[in-house]
Amino acid sequence: MLNNELKAAALSGARRVEVDFSRVDFCDCAGLNALLAARIHCQELGVGFSVPGPVTPAFARLVQLAGVGPLLLMPQAA
Repeated sequence: MLNNELKAAALSGARRVEVDFSRVDFCDCAGLNALLAARIHCQELGVGFSVPGPVTPAFARLVQLAGVGPLLLMPQAA
């Protein structure tokens, strides 16, 4: 479901897709993979993509452990 929504957002004609993770307490590797795939899809379309802050400590820790913070998070959310 997340994959489909992110793809639809990228194809909507928007110049940028920002995903609000400010209330996400749990995200597993499937959710992280969906975000990374959406980032790649947006990049291919010339659409900006990010997860602006603030984010929950749990999500911030996940992206830190996975080493993908610079790919997803805006600087104030890292």
